[in-house]
Amino acid sequence: MMINFFPPAPPNLDDARFRSVSTNENLERREKRLGLIMATAALLIFSAMVVFHLIVAAAVLFY
Repeated sequence: MMINFFPPAPPNLDDARFRSVSTNENLERREKRLGLIMATAALLIFSAMVVFHLIVAAAVLFY
């Protein structure tokens, strides 16, 4: 017996209201937000790396 993992989609999903009407402006705003999030993540990772290396350098120097 096969289990159907993909039940048929409800018919109202094809309604025009549910269709993605992503305008160019909406896409640009999302891209800008994504870039901001990625820049923040990169800055956090970079600062964590710097702090880690400072701790390691202090441990090596003063051991």
